[in-house]
Amino acid sequence: MCEADPVIAGIPLDVSVPPGPWLDADPDLMAQVCLNLLRKAATATRGASDTPQIGFTVQEMTQGGGRIEVSDMAWEFTPIAANM
Repeated sequence: MCEADPVIAGIPLDVSVPPGPWLDADPDLMAQVCLNLLRKAATATRGASDTPQIGFTVQEMTQGGGRIEVSDMAWEFTPIAANM
């Protein structure tokens, strides 16, 4: 999916996602949320760094739900996170 998007293509992506399905959400909507976050990170880092990089982390929260964190290397390691 990311390789086909011209905004994200060519930027290294570091992915950390735990095994197993545990998020009860619409897969199409979650894909759109993740793609939007990745595109924002790609836009921020592409013009601000000679070596752009994006991080994508999913965590299961102990109190239930999950956390998606997308980080870019624009100025510092600046996470953009969505708690669910």
